[in-house]
Amino acid sequence: MDASVIVTKNYTDEEKAVEESVSRVQVEGLTPDQLAKVYDEWAETYDKELPPEVYYPEYVVEALSEVYTESNGQNRKDAKVLDVAAGTGRLGEALQKHGFRYIDALDPSEKMLEKLMTRGVYGKTWKDTVGIHKTEIEDDAYDAVIAAGAFLEGHIPVAAVHEIVRILRPGGFISIIVREDYLTNSEEIRKLEPLFEELENGKKIQKVFRRVVPKYYLNFNGVVYVYRIL
Repeated sequence: MDASVIVTKNYTDEEKAVEESVSRVQVEGLTPDQLAKVYDEWAETYDKELPPEVYYPEYVVEALSEVYTESNGQNRKDAKVLDVAAGTGRLGEALQKHGFRYIDALDPSEKMLEKLMTRGVYGKTWKDTVGIHKTEIEDDAYDAVIAAGAFLEGHIPVAAVHEIVRILRPGGFISIIVREDYLTNSEEIRKLEPLFEELENGKKIQKVFRRVVPKYYLNFNGVVYVYRIL
């Protein structure tokens, strides 16, 4: 889940409740294993505490669907998609509704993976994270990777983009979202756009679009990035 950088703001009671829920994964200094345990403990109530009206990660699925159209020869039904930081699997359901059929999940939380498998839309699951080490996923294994609520302080580092590029086949797509304010107020996330630029200059990826979207998390805008692997 996309946790909030602390911002001075007058919250409604509902917003305060959401921020209190999210604060459990904002504790500074958590190791990856400790963070996974926190998400284990949150798995059962996560969807209830973060409904679509306060957190809308589905933007990344909608963006991916735009590039998988009959007009450009992309076939959703055959595309192999990896949902990174998949959580309870909301995006898997959204992918299925948009016509995608081969959907795998990667998440470091065992309880989150157990929860998402009850949705009946995922195939293989990977209990892992990206950006810390090389995963067991083979090169060129997927046609698309989506990630929401993944790139933020203390979670998946920006360097994970390199691993995502590795596991995507040429012609595949990245579709990710971050909070817009993180691009300036987060020491880690402000590295994201320079890394994309570096990879573009190195002819590794090609930008399809960058789009600001409203109310990604509470009243905070998100920025959706879609890139094609070269």
